[in-house]
Amino acid sequence: MPHSGNTTADPESVDFASDADHEPRLFPAFTLLASKFEPHRVGEVAILDGTGRFFLGRDGEALDAITFARLWPGAIEPTGPLAGKTLSNQQLQLDVDGDDVDVINLGRRTLYLNGKETKRARLRPDDVLNIENRWVLLFSMRAASIPKRADLGMHAFGEPDRFGIVGESPAIWELRERIAFVAQFDEHVLILGETGTGKELIAKAIHMLSRRARGPFIDQNSAMFPRELMVAQLTGNPKDWPNPGMPASEGLLGAARGGTLFLDEIGQLPKELQAALLRVLDPDASYQRLGDPKPLKADFRCIAATNSAPRDLKSDLAPRFQHRIENPPLDLRREDIPLLARALMLKAAAKSPEAASKFIRADGPRHEANLDPAFVAHLVQRDYPGNVRDLAIVLREAMGASRDDMLHATPAMLAQTPGPELAATAPAPTPPTEAEVRDALARHDGHKTRAAESLGITRFTLTRLLKKHGPRAA
Repeated sequence: MPHSGNTTADPESVDFASDADHEPRLFPAFTLLASKFEPHRVGEVAILDGTGRFFLGRDGEALDAITFARLWPGAIEPTGPLAGKTLSNQQLQLDVDGDDVDVINLGRRTLYLNGKETKRARLRPDDVLNIENRWVLLFSMRAASIPKRADLGMHAFGEPDRFGIVGESPAIWELRERIAFVAQFDEHVLILGETGTGKELIAKAIHMLSRRARGPFIDQNSAMFPRELMVAQLTGNPKDWPNPGMPASEGLLGAARGGTLFLDEIGQLPKELQAALLRVLDPDASYQRLGDPKPLKADFRCIAATNSAPRDLKSDLAPRFQHRIENPPLDLRREDIPLLARALMLKAAAKSPEAASKFIRADGPRHEANLDPAFVAHLVQRDYPGNVRDLAIVLREAMGASRDDMLHATPAMLAQTPGPELAATAPAPTPPTEAEVRDALARHDGHKTRAAESLGITRFTLTRLLKKHGPRAA
């Protein structure tokens, strides 16, 4: 098995399947979260696909040197070692034995592990390494390549794709693949995901890739239906009904004819409107506008989204959605957080230049957000119950507190950063067992934040335990 120095390997030739169940074999990996000298490389990955001793530093020529690459579906683009004159040729020594990775700081620069200065440590998934506030790395276990199963198109590495989706993590590429698959069908779709994960971007992407792309895309928040006009807003009404002078309305079903109707937060749709919707989701269904006996053909694709469990929908409504897509929370793609932060800052600068443009700088052909590397380390370690919405709020708080053109973590933010290693001198509490994790999730209907609170741990820690115990615990 070649190690990370040979990242030019064709991904089709890499033995990345496990012997047990043909799932991708996972290797120790480092994702670049921040670089004071090369911000355009954020998101690149170094895979330790071998056993032995390796070195991370400026020297990328030796066989035991770690080099980075950009991973695409079906392709690997080597980019070389980290750069920066202050980085030692061999800054970190990494001893790899299977899934166990021990790090020793050999170079001149100070190493911080999850905010605590260290000389040596055994790494665990989701550990954050900060090399003297110049380079920040996330340690994880991931496959040596991203398999290509569909033509997903290309976008500039680290930039939003053509649908506005940001990320280069395995989880986000799996999402893109799922979107491309589902878009080929015309059946209705249910998007599942925590609040603030951007489910509307998925709905628009499915629409744009489908045969209905030339038709309308009608977006309706289910929680905003006025109760007394629910059915009328859905089906529409003829002119002068129910009162003289009333204008004709085609309703949401008519407006979406030939296209897509996106119902966000469908879990908040009143049961009576769920029943009305139920009748028009079957193939070749028809409906009538209120006050009009003439039947109209229902010609639309419904994409619905919810942060609740499908069982919370009306029992005969959920089965109408034959395709399901799960949008991963930030907990499961922490390596994308710096890329999301940059995208949010660029958007803020475009929208409110007087407030945010000072935090943006030109770096060659790209524009970069001025994010202090220590702030990036904080962003990757904190909890996000509201996902991208919460990330946007944290960025706004940092902007408001900034006294220069760089975003820093405020003292209040640092007090909220989870991290079991920060109290290394205290006795480590016994983590919940797999059975206790399953029981807590069941008691709280899969709500991770409430389940974590009941177990006396952070949501961040709960996510790490779910990764450890596997899908049975989730």
